[in-house]
Amino acid sequence: MRSVLVVLLVASPVAAQKIHAAKQTTPEVGIAARHPGDRGIDEDAAVILHEDFESEAWQKHWSEIKGNGKQTLVIADPGRAHGGKRALQITATRGENTGGHLFKTLGRGQDRLYLRFYVKFEAQHGYVHHFVHLCGYNPPTRWPQGGAGERPAGDERFSTGIEPNGHWGRYPPPGVWGFYSYWCEMLRSRDGKFWGNIVRPKTDQKVTRNEWICVEIMLQCNDPKKRNGAQALWIDGRPVGQWTGYRWRTTDDFGVNSVWLLYYMTPNAARQNHVAKPRASNTVWFDDVVVATSYIGPRVAPKKK
Repeated sequence: MRSVLVVLLVASPVAAQKIHAAKQTTPEVGIAARHPGDRGIDEDAAVILHEDFESEAWQKHWSEIKGNGKQTLVIADPGRAHGGKRALQITATRGENTGGHLFKTLGRGQDRLYLRFYVKFEAQHGYVHHFVHLCGYNPPTRWPQGGAGERPAGDERFSTGIEPNGHWGRYPPPGVWGFYSYWCEMLRSRDGKFWGNIVRPKTDQKVTRNEWICVEIMLQCNDPKKRNGAQALWIDGRPVGQWTGYRWRTTDDFGVNSVWLLYYMTPNAARQNHVAKPRASNTVWFDDVVVATSYIGPRVAPKKK
């Protein structure tokens, strides 16, 4: 979980670059508002992926599943689901596994992409190492690529993850929401490597436990020769942060083309947050995932018959 905190200004070795916390607005009507209960949302022209885990064939919707049927599985339990009868459950057990993931490649990708998901952390959940990502890979692959500690060249990859972070134990677990990003003009760490740069809202957004949270993120690609890329965050439909000034890529040969529903737990997360005795296992649930080219918004209650 090595990171460099970036608030407003990033002084990159490649070029001086400013990351601005911009004023954020939310469209009056998101896609979900047009589809109460998310019914028919998969038929909306802007929607690329809809996953509520209700189908027995849900595995076919994803390019790769880590821990399939073991620590990563769909449970049929209306009491644990968000909008239906089923939800995705991932459990990380210390000494056995580091969690799991679902990964979806989208081909060449989009210049702007939105990802909405619901997540619930168990009541005593600990600190998280890495979490859900949007990525751009050139060429796209059916699995997530590496590159931790390395700055992207600009023509082969970029990524941003929305993650709970304890910031060295300052916040109780799981932490506060923030982005953890890799791009070609990111800031170098003190050890000479390039660990993900962090931006977080000016007002701390604490990650709650034992309740469903609606998280939506947006990544806007830049024009290759400009720093006009952006990313934004909504929590439960509230706009809580938008940042501009990113040069995610140096070519428009690729865009945001991968969704990585990642749950990655290691002892390093607990250690960096000064936890002497980390929990033996942690569990998280995901539900009602939507990927689209325009703002989605929270799931609206279905209309009564």
